[in-house]
Amino acid sequence: MKKKNIHIINGLNKQMKKIKKKLTNDEIILECYRRMFKEAEPSADFDELCERGITKIPQFFMDYYLSNDRTEEICLEVAKENKFNSYETKKLKTTCLLGCSPTSFKKND
Repeated sequence: MKKKNIHIINGLNKQMKKIKKKLTNDEIILECYRRMFKEAEPSADFDELCERGITKIPQFFMDYYLSNDRTEEICLEVAKENKFNSYETKKLKTTCLLGCSPTSFKKND
């Protein structure tokens, strides 16, 4: 009986380690935004924008440009790193595109 309990405990410990390593959906979305704003024109540190309260300004993301293709590539890269299936990948792309990702339309200066 004791050996069985030890085996169960070891199995639970391994599962807990896997769970702890897995990022939450919010963390994954934030990682997408970090990469997008880093590559945007002008480049920006998304965490710094959040700290300074810039992200609370309505449509702040319209001041940053990143092509639609590159935005999608970043979502796919992050999805692959997190071993997302096709449904989860589509959900991530949609969430990022409808959220505060940089605009894909260049401003006329």
